[in-house]
Amino acid sequence: MSILCIEQYQEISVDGQSREADIPGALIAVENVTASGTSAQSAALNTNTKYVILTSDVDVYWSTGSNPTATTSDRYLVSFTPRAFTVTPGDKIAVITK
Repeated sequence: MSILCIEQYQEISVDGQSREADIPGALIAVENVTASGTSAQSAALNTNTKYVILTSDVDVYWSTGSNPTATTSDRYLVSFTPRAFTVTPGDKIAVITK
């Protein structure tokens, strides 16, 4: 079973020069979504979530929105490569394997 891990954060830490750092702020929630050849959605993101860190154990495509469907034309995430993204609170994340 392949998994997309979604870590939700309200903020990303800022360094001494007011630049976003790679260190996330306090963790709000974590959700694991099963990734397969069919698009699967997460639950709605927390209303305080502004950033997510996505990690998957397989290469996946993903999208966001109020009712997203992931396709092979969407954003690509390489397996075992955590990436941070800005998101809209309340949206969902959809995922499909490569």
